[in-house]
Amino acid sequence: IEDNAFYGCKSLTKINIPESVVNIGIYAFGDCVSLTSIVIPSSVTSLGTGVFRGCESLRSITLSENITKINDSTFYGCKSLQTITIPNNVVEIDRSAFAYSGITTVNFNENSKLTTLGSNVFEYCNKLTNIKLPSCITEVPYRAFYNAKNLVSVSLPEGVTSIGQEAFYNCYML
Repeated sequence: IEDNAFYGCKSLTKINIPESVVNIGIYAFGDCVSLTSIVIPSSVTSLGTGVFRGCESLRSITLSENITKINDSTFYGCKSLQTITIPNNVVEIDRSAFAYSGITTVNFNENSKLTTLGSNVFEYCNKLTNIKLPSCITEVPYRAFYNAKNLVSVSLPEGVTSIGQEAFYNCYML
C-alpha cells in the first residue's frame, strides 16, 4: 500500500488488507478519523511513519508478527486506541509512536526482542496507568513518558543503565 494511499479518507471505517501486501507506506491511513479496526496480516513486514496518525476512532489493531519496527508517530493521536500487544519480533518503537493516544495497556510478551524506545514514545498518554518494559530494554529515553499524568507504576528491567532527561516529567502519580 503506497504512501498516503488512503490519507484523509474521513468515512473509511474498516479495511481488509490482503495477504499479498508486504509494506504499508508513510501516512497510508493517516487522518482516517472514522477507521475503527484493522488487522495487519502476517505478510506485512513494515509500516511507514505515521501510518495511523490521527485515526481518532481506531479502537482495535492486530499487528503482524513479522513487523520489526514501529515507526515514528505510527499511532500518534489515536485517542480511542486502548490496548495493544507488541509483536515479539519488534526490536524498536520509534519516537512519538504512541504520543497523544488513548492507550491504557501495552502488552509485551515474555520473548519480546524490543531493545529500543524512541524519545517521546508515550508522551501525553494520559490514560496509561502502568507499564512493564521488556527485559531487553537498557534505556528509557528523553521524554519517554512526558506528561503521562496518570502513570502510577513503571516496572523497569534490571538491565536499565540510563534514564533520559524528562523521561517521567509531570508524571504526578509516580
